Amino acid sequence: MSATHGELVFPSKRDWWISVLLWGSVFVSVVSMAAALRTQGVTRDSLIPLPILVFAWSLVMWVLYGTHYTLTGDLLLIRSGPMRYKVPLAEVTAVRSTRNPLSSPALSLDRLEITYGRRRIMISPEDKGRFLKELEARCPRLGGEP
Repeated sequence: MSATHGELVFPSKRDWWISVLLWGSVFVSVVSMAAALRTQGVTRDSLIPLPILVFAWSLVMWVLYGTHYTLTGDLLLIRSGPMRYKVPLAEVTAVRSTRNPLSSPALSLDRLEITYGRRRIMISPEDKGRFLKELEARCPRLGGEP
């Protein structure tokens, strides 16, 4: 792999409806918690769910704003909140566009399915054209540099 390839970070494209869904889940849980506190009053027992909700809200925001893809000299590093994936570029054999809605570290249905070894993963880089160009230049099995 060429040493001239620097590290590039590509944020995930975000479909508006995924953002609304995730922000909506936070909003509904905040309103529900506020309503419960209002009707039951603020007691020690009524605050028990609060740390769980704060953790859940943090996780949702981490996924929403922490999903990105990093191309290094020999790896595609995929991060989506607490989830981490390492795709060896030497093992990438195919890339194709897809709108497959199955769970993946992607915040859009405008996705790329990457086949490597016997595995597949779907991602949604915001700048798909530049990502593909950089990926092809780094993956020998896709016709890039040796």
